[in-house]
Amino acid sequence: MTRTLCLLLVVVLSLASASAELTLEKLRERQKQMRTTARVSMPAVVGIEFPNTGGSGSGVFVSEDGLVLTAAHVSGESGRDVTVIMLGGERLPGKTLGAYRSLDAGMIQVQVKNRSFPHVPLGDTAALKQGQWCLSMGHPGGFVKERTPPLRLGRLLSLDENGFLLTDSTLVGGDSGGPLLDLEGRLIGIHSSIGISLAENRHVPISTFKDQWKLMKAGEIAGQLYDWNRRERGFLGVQIDPLSAPADILSVIEGSPAQTAGIRMGDRIITLDGKPVRHASSFLQRLGNFKPNDEVTLKIQRADSGTTEALAVKLKHRRDFLDTPNL
Repeated sequence: MTRTLCLLLVVVLSLASASAELTLEKLRERQKQMRTTARVSMPAVVGIEFPNTGGSGSGVFVSEDGLVLTAAHVSGESGRDVTVIMLGGERLPGKTLGAYRSLDAGMIQVQVKNRSFPHVPLGDTAALKQGQWCLSMGHPGGFVKERTPPLRLGRLLSLDENGFLLTDSTLVGGDSGGPLLDLEGRLIGIHSSIGISLAENRHVPISTFKDQWKLMKAGEIAGQLYDWNRRERGFLGVQIDPLSAPADILSVIEGSPAQTAGIRMGDRIITLDGKPVRHASSFLQRLGNFKPNDEVTLKIQRADSGTTEALAVKLKHRRDFLDTPNL
């Protein structure tokens, strides 16, 4: 735990280095706050395994009687037998309840009576603000007894056009269903999927669970689970600074459409098909509306000279360049 928190402080310091408003005193306050959040919340984070299929994911207790929130693509159909694994490795029997598939929300109930479980309080989606700090936990790669759920710090980017929360808090396969917390330890989302870059990850907002609570608790399934892997979204091949406005390019993937078109690290994207780019998150959302083989025009500002240039880019299939599975 201590080692993990020390590593997390390094992340905080590196993120803060470019921001003069984050004084050493504020960083110490934030570290103290994150220590408290980790200590209180981590015991509520669970691993989820399906004995007969080998599938796994993450979840989080939200009630004393062992109710677990997770992603719908983790829980699957209602009435399935599942193993819920607690922080120390204790394995408990559980049953999947209902799900609201349209926004990837699922529930599981531990089948243990007369016992109190550690749990996190629910947050309020309406109170969230763009750019606020958030904390992710889960079991990337599956549950490992010798490892506590890794802590990852990030920022809330936006609520996308599909209703998902977008953050730059890094996710890995196996994190699905794990908690997204605010720095006070309130649950604000559940991990759903990796976005079109590692700087854009999707989470089910807690408001979805609140809206569909009775339906899911009753074991009902509603909505259609969206297969993000099958969505034909055009691939550009850049990583964008999620907090930039307009959209600043952190890196360019070798051989990608962006590199072929002449886009370079440090360039700033000013317009997309003639329309101004106001923020990195809005650029990523708009880019997601284009399909492979679509041609888009990007007006960029060069990092080295400050001059602007219009570049035509033919988007391609993501699978030809990256092997990033749905969480």
